[in-house]
Amino acid sequence: MAKKTTTTNTNRKTTTKTTTKVKSTKAKLKRKQAKPSKPKPSSIHHVHLPDELLKQIAAIYKSLGPYLGTTLEQFEIGFLQDMHPVRQIALWTKIEAAWRSYHAKFPSDRSPSKEEEKKLISAFIAIATGITDSLTLGVPPEVARKLLDCYAHANDLDSKPTKKRGR
Repeated sequence: MAKKTTTTNTNRKTTTKTTTKVKSTKAKLKRKQAKPSKPKPSSIHHVHLPDELLKQIAAIYKSLGPYLGTTLEQFEIGFLQDMHPVRQIALWTKIEAAWRSYHAKFPSDRSPSKEEEKKLISAFIAIATGITDSLTLGVPPEVARKLLDCYAHANDLDSKPTKKRGR
């Protein structure tokens, strides 16, 4: 810091002004990038969750778990660490409903591979976080448009697949 002193003599009164020149703090701040390979574990905000919420988590995991790369226990811990687990469960419920809706509306002649399912779920997670650019979802643009539509209508009553009965 540099100090500058100015003395003024007005009508026999002497005043001294001291001004301090402050260097820009922007140059001093350095951002530290997080290392994705070593994330810090979040603290547990909830020691336990009600049985009803645990059942909902288990239902979501039953559908999506094989493609998430985690165990049910690890998946549950994520909700225990969340400040608002009910909101998080609602978000995952919508992702799961959108995933089911996609498979109901756009059935494939063959079973999708595990890697294809992981990409779909990753895209739904990205959509849930607000990403809507079809080119950044990691799936072909025509699939991305379908995923965006399924997610937008995931809470509609008709988004759940129904079994068609033969006549």
